[in-house]
Amino acid sequence: MRAHFILLSGLFCLTAVAFVPEEAYATGRYFNSVLVASVPCISAMGPSLYVTTKPGPTTFLTPLIYTPFTLGNLIPPIPSIPPTVPGSQIAGIADIPFSCMIGKVPVFGWRMQTVRGGLIPLNPAAFFGV
Repeated sequence: MRAHFILLSGLFCLTAVAFVPEEAYATGRYFNSVLVASVPCISAMGPSLYVTTKPGPTTFLTPLIYTPFTLGNLIPPIPSIPPTVPGSQIAGIADIPFSCMIGKVPVFGWRMQTVRGGLIPLNPAAFFGV
């Protein structure tokens, strides 16, 4: 009976792993997109940024919230640079639904757990129409 339980548990775990999407991580979901705008807001974690992005081919979500506790790396944990330059590429992991206030208006998005981004737009002429 115990061997049956162990065998069925192992089979269940293998089956579950097969149906987990590639971009899903134990700590959150991966995003990789182009920054459109970031607006200052206040969240439960302090001063934050409400970030809107152009969804990329691997991105499932598009409003994101950058908090003071967003990291640049998980190992070693280092602070990240806030995504503020429109047109720059940002990538990272978003973990939970989150909210912040822009004035008296609540806005909702996914909290950034980690983020890496460039400070230079990918193609300023194409993005800004110059």
